Amino acid sequence: MAVKENFIEKTQTYKLTLGPCLFNWTVNDWRDFYFMIADETSIDEVYIGEVVCYKREPFFIPAIEEVVNKLNSCGKKVIFSSYYLMLGEREFNSAKYFIEKYPNNLFEVNDVASLELLNNKNHIIGMGVNVYNESTLKTLIKKGAVRVCLTGEIDRKSIKILAENNSGETEVQVFGRLPLAISTRCYHARIHGTGKNGCGYVCEQDYNGKSLKTLDNKNFLAINGTQTMSYSYVNLIAELQELIKMGVNVFRISPHHFTNMKEVILSFKMFLDDKISLNEAIIKIEKSVDKDVEFSNGFYYGNAGRTYKSLTVE
Repeated sequence: MAVKENFIEKTQTYKLTLGPCLFNWTVNDWRDFYFMIADETSIDEVYIGEVVCYKREPFFIPAIEEVVNKLNSCGKKVIFSSYYLMLGEREFNSAKYFIEKYPNNLFEVNDVASLELLNNKNHIIGMGVNVYNESTLKTLIKKGAVRVCLTGEIDRKSIKILAENNSGETEVQVFGRLPLAISTRCYHARIHGTGKNGCGYVCEQDYNGKSLKTLDNKNFLAINGTQTMSYSYVNLIAELQELIKMGVNVFRISPHHFTNMKEVILSFKMFLDDKISLNEAIIKIEKSVDKDVEFSNGFYYGNAGRTYKSLTVE
């Protein structure tokens, strides 16, 4: 399929965001990563917070304030993310802590259970909340949602309808493994023959999640603790122009290790600013990831999610 090499109209405005780190990195690696993001990238907004497993969070609490201060000092806006599953007191106390400690920052809701803590305060609806129709969207807007980040499985026809009916901002993940499902049980622990309570934090062994194969030995999914993710990395660089025409104005890039995230962010930024061509952006992104990474855009076109429709430029 060929697309014409014309760029985003200058009258259009957009934001590039960095989604929350979904994986279990060491505290030092996590801290150093966000310091690099602060110092060396032109990302507009950064989501911070543990969203997968409550057992990971205590290790990062001492470093969070330092990271937030660093991001703010470099002009990055910080948004705090909540858990995909609000299972009990620990998750609610975590959400309450960030809401009260940083009252001037937006909060991303990934489980509608945390809405009660916000009391209609302005917030963001994250990818953990499925928004598939206009009625759901309008209900969430009435409760204070100023932005909705759509789930990764949604196709372009639905994106267009929702963006047209959204009085606030519409966000779409354009790079990285997609979060597909969450469970109370830990797949990582089970693979290593232990339970969730005595897991030994084995998910730390897989910085981008652990790949799963089909019976015929084909890469299919990835697991990240209690989370199921796509094996492939969604890459919608070639779909940005269409997304903006639909009314999408916020583009999320998901953090990954063994990836030159600085170059990925720069590639999206330069393409959106009409400073490099689509072909140049595609090549730069391909060179920024590990050689084993597979790209996908299947969900966007209403196909199997793992498929990739390569767009060539006329």
